[in-house]
Amino acid sequence: MRRLAAVLLALAAGAAAAQVGAVDAAALARWLEAGEAVTVIDLRPQGDYLAGTPVGALHADPARPEAVGLPEGGGRAVLLLPADADEGLVARWGAALARTGYRAYRLAGGVEAWKAAGLALEVPGVGRVRPDSVPFVVPRGLCEMNTPAQVFR
Repeated sequence: MRRLAAVLLALAAGAAAAQVGAVDAAALARWLEAGEAVTVIDLRPQGDYLAGTPVGALHADPARPEAVGLPEGGGRAVLLLPADADEGLVARWGAALARTGYRAYRLAGGVEAWKAAGLALEVPGVGRVRPDSVPFVVPRGLCEMNTPAQVFR
């Protein structure tokens, strides 16, 4: 009986994972530029998200797909997955998104592929930056004539 339950659970997870397609960075950029109904959901750890994410991406806890506040009306949802994501995570999110009217995709190659394509990232709270740039200056201090100690490019 346990074996049958395990097989059925594996089949269900596989079916849900199969519902999650893959999209490359160029296609996602075209969807966004065309103004299509696309929601990008970043499931990476908070530190990775804050280091840079595609413009407009929502951050969500990977363990809580029901807690993400998705816009109504469905459309496409593209997942940015953590490096250690397994098919169970993909299956849970695919099923949760399908229940709310979204077609789920995962970004092939993740944020690294997005950067490699030369597409813009934003640092939440800072704004847009170009790939591989660091959008800040480390100042020497207020009493040193406002000359930066180091400029990161």
